[in-house]
Amino acid sequence: MKINPSSRFVLCRPQGGINDMLTQIALCCQYGLQFDRTVIVDTAYVWSQSLGNALSLFMISKSPRVHLNLIHTPAELDKFSAFPHSLQGKLTTYRGFWHEPSRCLFDMPDGHGSEISFDFNRDYEEEVIVHHAYGGGEKSVGVSKFIRCHDSLVDSLKARLLNIGGPFAAVHVRYTDMKTDYQSMLDFLEARKFDKVFLATDSAFILDTFKAKLSESNIFTFTRKLSQSNAGLHVQRTPDPEQRFLRTVDAFLDLLTLTFAEVLALPKTVDGQGDGGYSGFGLLAERLRSDPIALQALLSRYDLPYHSVTTLNPP
Repeated sequence: MKINPSSRFVLCRPQGGINDMLTQIALCCQYGLQFDRTVIVDTAYVWSQSLGNALSLFMISKSPRVHLNLIHTPAELDKFSAFPHSLQGKLTTYRGFWHEPSRCLFDMPDGHGSEISFDFNRDYEEEVIVHHAYGGGEKSVGVSKFIRCHDSLVDSLKARLLNIGGPFAAVHVRYTDMKTDYQSMLDFLEARKFDKVFLATDSAFILDTFKAKLSESNIFTFTRKLSQSNAGLHVQRTPDPEQRFLRTVDAFLDLLTLTFAEVLALPKTVDGQGDGGYSGFGLLAERLRSDPIALQALLSRYDLPYHSVTTLNPP
């Protein structure tokens, strides 16, 4: 590809779980729209800690100014002027180092060097500006303005909903690197005696526990591989590209299935971690349920069953 000297790009390398990643993508897309830059979302960067696949395998861009994989060769990319300046000529090789006190990534260990980001309130002269970051929040829903789910992903969602076969309750219980209060969810489900319960979890322990405790309930779960340890699925890298792909598909499908539940139960974290004491993944599902316009924009389909849901959380 011939490099256009007047091209201006945001290189977005989002980190963390799905809510974190979609939040950072939404922020970069909004910035690109405001400052007339093309956004390149690179979730397959070799030194990233998350996903490990190009987002274009799961999502489709709605804009010619938003690309969900790299559009330059390494040699071409490294010829661009870059911000932070320390990444000049290193856009395809640099490493990011997490600095806990600053809650951000730097290009050198222990908080030395430059933060791998930029000021979202101003423009830059450099051709490529880089945002390599974690961080969740409420802005993730805004990503539906710029990208949508692949039809294959929505087809799989539809198959899940038809498999469940009617209105259902859902719970999201995270129990790996972030631990939520699963006992409160067990108590809630036992008391309400729902006919159909969808369980979204990252933990094999939680699935076994719920199946043993709620043996008379009709529990649905679809994730093909759960964590056997305290390591979150989104940071467990595997050299097998098919396993990486299927794990990401399952994560997106779990998120979308939660949005169709009549009743969605979200436990708090046991140590106050997360977004206001909740997992960002569950909160994103709840926000999409509460914003049918954003959900429809993300799915871009009208043939899904049980599309009208009520927002009812346990006290």
